[in-house]
Amino acid sequence: MLAGGEIRPVLQAQDPSIGGKAALMRLTSNNQLILGAGSRADIVAGDRVVPLAGLEDDTTVAVDGPAASARFQRPSALAADAAGNLYVLDRPFDPADAARLTTHLVVRKITPEGQVSTMVDQSMGDPAGLAAAPSGSVYVAIRPTGRLLPQGPAIYRVNATGPLELVAGQPLAAPSLRDGAGIEARFAEPVVQNVAADGSVIVSDYDKEKQTAVWRKVSPAGLVTTLPDGKDAGKLAWDGRQYTVNLNNQIVRINADGSTTVVTNGGYGASAPGPLPGRLTPAGLPVPYGPYALAVIGGNTIYKVVLPH
Repeated sequence: MLAGGEIRPVLQAQDPSIGGKAALMRLTSNNQLILGAGSRADIVAGDRVVPLAGLEDDTTVAVDGPAASARFQRPSALAADAAGNLYVLDRPFDPADAARLTTHLVVRKITPEGQVSTMVDQSMGDPAGLAAAPSGSVYVAIRPTGRLLPQGPAIYRVNATGPLELVAGQPLAAPSLRDGAGIEARFAEPVVQNVAADGSVIVSDYDKEKQTAVWRKVSPAGLVTTLPDGKDAGKLAWDGRQYTVNLNNQIVRINADGSTTVVTNGGYGASAPGPLPGRLTPAGLPVPYGPYALAVIGGNTIYKVVLPH
């Protein structure tokens, strides 16, 4: 176990719109923490949550424009680029057409000034996950919806200008696992997770035959390879290592030789901030949070895990 660090509560992250924790968290290029809460996107500023765009209890319509008047429907994923732009995978909801939730791709952009615009809004299939490259290229997975002509599973690039671009996978092929280039590759249940330092898109997938999760890497040119044991699948912290959550609900560091070092003890009750390893129940993977620290949601609180340095 690591010793010498500590767990600090950063803020209460209650989401009044659903009565639960804010489960969507991303880190911007300038180390600001972004939360998705209901139909709103918030920035964590110090010990406060500052509304960035949208209104928390208004999920009926999508409205572009300045932050104060912009509205989201059901944001489900967040990503940020190097320029401080935030991208939102929005879930369109229409009481008269419930299928839109899983058949429509809507990606919205929030500039650092809070201006909201819609980058893409079209019938595609079921979108899963979102990630942004430093350049501003945004990636999303589209999965089958069970209809006669399902769209996906495949990985697409949402460019700042121009149409949606197929990167890898075959939109009309049956779900399966196959490495290869472009349309020769196959996905089963892909979810875009993040963009690696070399510009490759990291995708989680599922092997139905083995009933196990797998990690895939998609190069900028569309070459798909399977990562052994998930190595290099997550975002790397300042020390060049990956931090994740194991089956015991512990935050662990993946070392260069593939071994793991426990950072925090897992727990299924109240967390215990203080010196490491403490006790913490992480809801999702930890996010690099500036030098020598991670950020993670635990219960309805966001914690800063200060690592030894």
